[in-house]
Amino acid sequence: MSEETYSTTFEEIIDSMPGRILPKRYRIDTLLSQSAHTAIFRTFYEPLDQVVILRLFKVRTHDEDYQFKRFVQEAKRLTGLKHPNVTKLIDHGILEEGIPYIVTENITGPTLEEVLNRTNRIDPDQMVILFTQIARAIQYGHEHGVLHESLKPSRVILFDDPESGDVVVKVNGLGFMALHLKLGVSLKTPAERQDFIGTGAYMSPEQCLQDKPMDGRSDVYSLGCMMYESLGGQPPFIANDPREVLTMQVHKQAVPLNVLRSELAIPKRLVSVVDKCLAKDHTRRYQFVRDLQTDLERDIDPSEREQQVQIPEGISKAQQRVKESFELPVKQLLFLFGGVLGLAAIAFVGLNTINVAGQFADMGIWQAKLDSGTKALQEGRIEDAGRDLEQSVREAKKFKAPDSRMAISLNQEANYFLSIGKTTQATNALKEALTIESGSKTDDGPVAADSYLFLARAQMATGKLADAEKSALKAVELAEKNSKDSKDPIFNAYLQLAKVYVAQKKVDPAKKAVDQMSANAGSDARKTSEVTQMLALIDSAAGKHDGAMAKLQTVLGERQEKIGLDALPVVETMQEMGNVLAAAKKHDKAITILKTAYENKKKYYSEETPAMVNLNMQIGSLYEQLGKKDDAEKLYRQALEGSEKIWGERNKERLPYIDSFAKFLRKTGRISAAEVYEQEASEIRDPSKIPKIAQ
Repeated sequence: MSEETYSTTFEEIIDSMPGRILPKRYRIDTLLSQSAHTAIFRTFYEPLDQVVILRLFKVRTHDEDYQFKRFVQEAKRLTGLKHPNVTKLIDHGILEEGIPYIVTENITGPTLEEVLNRTNRIDPDQMVILFTQIARAIQYGHEHGVLHESLKPSRVILFDDPESGDVVVKVNGLGFMALHLKLGVSLKTPAERQDFIGTGAYMSPEQCLQDKPMDGRSDVYSLGCMMYESLGGQPPFIANDPREVLTMQVHKQAVPLNVLRSELAIPKRLVSVVDKCLAKDHTRRYQFVRDLQTDLERDIDPSEREQQVQIPEGISKAQQRVKESFELPVKQLLFLFGGVLGLAAIAFVGLNTINVAGQFADMGIWQAKLDSGTKALQEGRIEDAGRDLEQSVREAKKFKAPDSRMAISLNQEANYFLSIGKTTQATNALKEALTIESGSKTDDGPVAADSYLFLARAQMATGKLADAEKSALKAVELAEKNSKDSKDPIFNAYLQLAKVYVAQKKVDPAKKAVDQMSANAGSDARKTSEVTQMLALIDSAAGKHDGAMAKLQTVLGERQEKIGLDALPVVETMQEMGNVLAAAKKHDKAITILKTAYENKKKYYSEETPAMVNLNMQIGSLYEQLGKKDDAEKLYRQALEGSEKIWGERNKERLPYIDSFAKFLRKTGRISAAEVYEQEASEIRDPSKIPKIAQ
């Protein structure tokens, strides 16, 4: 709808807002701030008597407009972001005047900008604590496909947590730039970007250039500018003319902190961290915020610490807790010491000698995080697994490279990524692991066997079955070469190979792989069940559905008796039974058993994981085939929304879900709705098709 359609201006709407009550009982209180693009109001959410923040966007739209639908999709995605260091987006909507809005939680406390105005600089130790939390927030956003793009000290709030009594960092504005883009506000020119951000002092070189694409490394640069100011008392570049600051960001090198403030004992390590963030060439910066975070968290030499005016006491408490989390009780360290010697003798034969006296504590932490993360993954505790395995990677980085411990951690982190459908991240982690193994001359060892096994899984998940077959065969080769005392690696490698062959519908090779599984199963009941289940899948691939069901029922009975009715292996078997029933066109029975599998699987997995999303899509498809359109649509929508939360709006992983829903809408006669999703799929396949107004 055009601007002329409405009789009121944006400024008139702002003036009329105080006292107004919006749908859902949002009562507008007072105007807090106003800019060229937005207006922000203190607001009461009356049902809970809660203060929230409402932000209006200076864009005219309508709930049927393409831009507004894109805005709603993006707002829904941001609403799903939940992190202790991110200000939460609660709700979104549109005023009757055609003005979109969002509602966020109200966080009270001084901003980093206000702290710097009072203290000028921040003690290095406290800066590390603050920016570690900021980095966690930004990294979380990047992992969910959300950039900040407008970082500056006023976006960081120091929130006094009433429960812990500590100061917690909250990053405000994550993803807000994307909301403007969805509404057709391009913000492509340096002037537009500077106006939105408020100052060029924290803009990356690529933000200061016309039509220059940005990614997560732009946020890294902005973090570098903020750290520079926090340590040195001023931003990297200062000028009377704001346009000159933009030019300096692109062409001029910042004065190193230890030169700018030579009278201060700023730790050299922190100077290097900031310098790396401020590299003009984004390929020379930290490529991931988590790497910046890792470097920040390393201990500072006490002799290099600067005693400085302190900001709230809670930050010091937080600092102490961070340090304590990396310390182990004396008794536990003594217990781990023997384990470390064993690991050095067994797991890392052929590697450079480790200085146990200096590193055994780090190694104990690494092993503990690796073990707990691997166990959590096996038990379906996905969030715990991700946190612990990421920590194991950080700990592994402390050892001298190349080191197989890093490859081991990367393998398990890749396994975690595969569990949540992030195949690109998994593949990258595995390639890094194989590079490390090559550098340490262990590329024909047992760790490399695991790398190839997981790589086969990743390739299979993306439909690269020929590559998956090669990787699985390599895993088999290395497992057979290295597994002298245990047959587990050989069994697991042949299991993966069998799965690849079944996906390729190569029945005879699959049977031969299962024969090798059986030969390496011994008397292990779990392995015997795996063999039977794979034989069932082979039968199903060959169209022998009755035989497949009989085998799966045997496996299900054995597993229920030994490990319980709702254990994960039991749930997986139920899901395979549902797949066989669906292939046999027994849709009612398939739906019943798949819904049971879904409910049991929810005890282990978040509903926003690929396994759960795929189950929703599969059950929805079965409902559609039975003519139950309402049930089908509900599950298709759940799958579509879940896929967006997992991979992000513009990821090609979402195409099967978007395409399926678009086809469903066409079949049910909703052509215009189908065209919206078809257009979205087209833009994902070819970004050049995105309408210019939405760029």
